[in-house]
Amino acid sequence: MSIFCFNVVFLVVIGLFLMIIWKVPINEIGFWRWLIGWGVSVNLLTEMHNIQQYFLG
Repeated sequence: MSIFCFNVVFLVVIGLFLMIIWKVPINEIGFWRWLIGWGVSVNLLTEMHNIQQYFLG
């Protein structure tokens, strides 16, 4: 399983978990947009770190 697939599954699980805690409705678009934006930026940071290690290592 690729790291990207794992991250997507992880994000969905975290999203559902936060929804239960904060009682966010499932159709709250802003919440999912925030979650995806946050997840993409985390993904990019980890990918850049991996790329740096690939070139430097």
